Amino acid sequence: MPSKERMEQYKAEGRCPNCSQINDRDGYSCTACTIKHRAKSKAKRKKYREEGRCPRCSKPLDETTAGHCPACTLRRAEYPFGRYPHEMEI
Repeated sequence: MPSKERMEQYKAEGRCPNCSQINDRDGYSCTACTIKHRAKSKAKRKKYREEGRCPRCSKPLDETTAGHCPACTLRRAEYPFGRYPHEMEI
């Protein structure tokens, strides 16, 4: 994993900070790295669900909780459609 300075340099040069290849989209990382990251995150959330933990924060769930822990449920209800205030369009 590159250092913070190198990651900032890659981003300024239009390269993916994860693999240092030319970034083929406007996002933070290239399409290939984004797909890898999404697959890892999805597998991790699936593993947490199978273990009876919250898929978002990995806290243990009790019998009365379904899906997410109470804290994550409140957080999701507070911000509709998973958009946090800095992501919302005005």
